[in-house]
Amino acid sequence: MEKTKILMVDDSELVLAKTSDVLEAEGYMVHTTSTAEDAFGEVLRKRPDILLLDIMMPGIDGIEICSNLKKNSLTKDIAIIIYSSKKDVELMDLCFAAGADHYVLKSSDMTLLTKTIKDIVNKKSILY
Repeated sequence: MEKTKILMVDDSELVLAKTSDVLEAEGYMVHTTSTAEDAFGEVLRKRPDILLLDIMMPGIDGIEICSNLKKNSLTKDIAIIIYSSKKDVELMDLCFAAGADHYVLKSSDMTLLTKTIKDIVNKKSILY
């Protein structure tokens, strides 16, 4: 069985390193980029199953990236998890309106994140 590919987009190198270590230990193939501008190209090159996306980044924000990916026929089926430290209902609503599949708050305990990813993987495997 092929490993699930996850692309993480976050402007924090520390978040990228810590989160990718946890997800790789769970058996996922993780790619990272620290700039929103690189996100589109990386999605097309890496073809991830899941995109883990920060909202607040310099330049293009995560909501715009999410919206653009969901409007594109080549990328609309990628599961997008907004992974943010912002606990704001209005912001969450904007993310879901842009097409996000899930919203997970950043935490030192990554149990919810890994559970959400497992749920997505299990749902996709049932569909195929």
